[in-house]
Amino acid sequence: MPVFTFKRRESAISSTSAAILCLSALCALVPDAAHAGAIENGAGWVLDVLTGALARTCAIISVAILGYMAWFRDFDKARAVWIVVGIVAVFGGASIVDLIISAVN
Repeated sequence: MPVFTFKRRESAISSTSAAILCLSALCALVPDAAHAGAIENGAGWVLDVLTGALARTCAIISVAILGYMAWFRDFDKARAVWIVVGIVAVFGGASIVDLIISAVN
C-alpha cells in the first residue's frame, strides 16, 4: 500500500485559455505589439512564398504527373480530384476568404 497518494488537480482554466489571456495582456500593456507591423510583413512574406512561383511550379508538376499517370493508364480519379481541389484552395484562397468575409459583413 503506497504511503503517498497524489491526486491530479483539475485546473479551472485550460492552457489554451491561459495563453490567449497572456497574449491579450501583452497586447494591452505593450502598444507597439498591438500594431504588429513586423508580424504582418512576415505573414505577407509567407503568403507570397506559399502562393507564388514555388506553389505554381508545384502545381504544374502535379498536373504533369497526373498527365503521365493517365498516359500510362495508372490514373486514379479520386487522386486527380484531390489534386485539383488542392490547387483551387491554394490559388483561390484569397478569393474564398474575401467571399466569406463579405458574407459575414
